[in-house]
Amino acid sequence: MRILAAELEARASLDRLVGDQEQLVVAIATALGLGDSSSRTLTVPLLVKKYEELGRFEGRSRAARVAILGSLGKLGDPASLPTMVEALRDSDVEIARAAALGIGETGAKE
Repeated sequence: MRILAAELEARASLDRLVGDQEQLVVAIATALGLGDSSSRTLTVPLLVKKYEELGRFEGRSRAARVAILGSLGKLGDPASLPTMVEALRDSDVEIARAAALGIGETGAKE
């Protein structure tokens, strides 16, 4: 997981998120969501950080942000709920949908 986290940190930025690079970022973010509970302390803060950074470049980061929200949901860490709740308000219906699905996967009752 540490290697994947380092790759996401390096590749998920506006200047690198072009063409095939975005597909690689999507794959890395998705893989991070497959980690177990022991990897949450490393991956959840990174995924939240990258989601927020990429949110500033809406049109160029949709697939990556959707993958990140999906991974946050799979990891089920309550610390990611504020990010996913905020994403529900996104004007992009795919982002809002991914947030709703992610929240559902966490099992949060609120």
